[in-house]
Amino acid sequence: MDLGIKGRVAVVTGGKSGMGRSTAEHLLREGVHVVLTDKEGAELQATAAELSALGQVRAVEADLSGAKGIEVLAAFANMAFDDKPTILVCAAGITGASGDFLELTDEDWIEALQTDLMAGVRATRAFIPHMRKAGWGRIVLFSSEDAVQPYIEELPYAAAKAGVLNLAKGLSKAYGPDGVLVNAVGPAFIATPIVRRQMIWDIQRCSGAEALVHLG
Repeated sequence: MDLGIKGRVAVVTGGKSGMGRSTAEHLLREGVHVVLTDKEGAELQATAAELSALGQVRAVEADLSGAKGIEVLAAFANMAFDDKPTILVCAAGITGASGDFLELTDEDWIEALQTDLMAGVRATRAFIPHMRKAGWGRIVLFSSEDAVQPYIEELPYAAAKAGVLNLAKGLSKAYGPDGVLVNAVGPAFIATPIVRRQMIWDIQRCSGAEALVHLG
């Protein structure tokens, strides 16, 4: 399939594994130059090395849960290739703290909000200005099914992902007239490392049998 994006530059956050990595792979197959970022450098570099067989890929370690991380990413991404990024995929995320709402702390909530919502806020704020100037941009934010049907023991995550959904709607209205199209996707259970770890934790917690589960 030719999506008409060959030669463009994309930034993919949460790119070392899971849906971020898969998205980067598809973009590379379309001839897009990809900047991968994640906060775990060794695994990120290994992923970039593997994906380099498909096309031009660069990787930079950055923790987008804080302002410094987006500064590092933006500086790197804007210099990685001849052109600046006009495609942004925000796939970085964490499950965060789980449990009874009354037992979760402010810090538990802040951790989820900083990574699952504010990382996307920071990234879009960094890259939209050039997209507007270029008159063309494509942004995909990863929300979740939890945004509209929350699990009661994952309320920080669910609330953050609901924020992502609202952010996408707001940005699409604000910058669509400038040629910057913003969409959100809301995956359910996808076979990614983060989901696998969560499923193991849930089954262990419910059954108390830590040795019962091995999910590939």
